[in-house]
Amino acid sequence: MNTNQKLLNSFLIVYFYKIENELNTTKNGLETIKFQSEEANTDEFLKRYFQDFLLKHNDLSGVKLTKLSVKIDKEEHTINIEDLKRYKISNVFLPEHLNTEQKKEISTLKKSVYTSPDLYLEITDGINIYFESVELKSTKDNNIPGSSVQQISPFEWVIFIKRDNEKVL
Repeated sequence: MNTNQKLLNSFLIVYFYKIENELNTTKNGLETIKFQSEEANTDEFLKRYFQDFLLKHNDLSGVKLTKLSVKIDKEEHTINIEDLKRYKISNVFLPEHLNTEQKKEISTLKKSVYTSPDLYLEITDGINIYFESVELKSTKDNNIPGSSVQQISPFEWVIFIKRDNEKVL
């Protein structure tokens, strides 16, 4: 893994930590999301919600952490959060907005037949542009269904939503 990839992954670790805290500590509108449309379960509304949410909360502003320590290939790495603040989410694509080149890139990265991600993040460090796919999954109880686990790659980012009749976490 090269330095740029390590920094990108570190940014995403801190970024999704920030997003999780933001969603868990503020009134965010997730409870208004429709998870069913007539008879079918749908994540269409969830995808649109997160497209807007991630674009509005697109950087590490407000993060109070100063360092991130991660172990990569048995090596401990410490990264200053200041080094990650130049990264930001510049666009969030829904599956229907992906072009042929993006679909080809996703297929290559997954080393499989193309399957559209729920969200496709465009991330910049001010110089380079990177892309990362994100899957959205939800459950109504404290267990992650086996079918959800089977549908995701171990190297793909996942936003997991726990929802019940009263709140969404």
